[in-house]
Amino acid sequence: MCLRCGGVFKDSHGHHLLYYSEGGPANYQTMATMCPGCHRKYHSKKANIDIIRF
Repeated sequence: MCLRCGGVFKDSHGHHLLYYSEGGPANYQTMATMCPGCHRKYHSKKANIDIIRF
């Protein structure tokens, strides 16, 4: 289920809550599921999602 829109998609993306590029782990405890459209919008700054970084 997409974190942003709530839709269910068979090609959902895993979004790193602790950025992988900043040394965050690649495990399911630090990832959220997003649909491809919302994931693209989030990274292009066209969608605001309040994700608390730990």
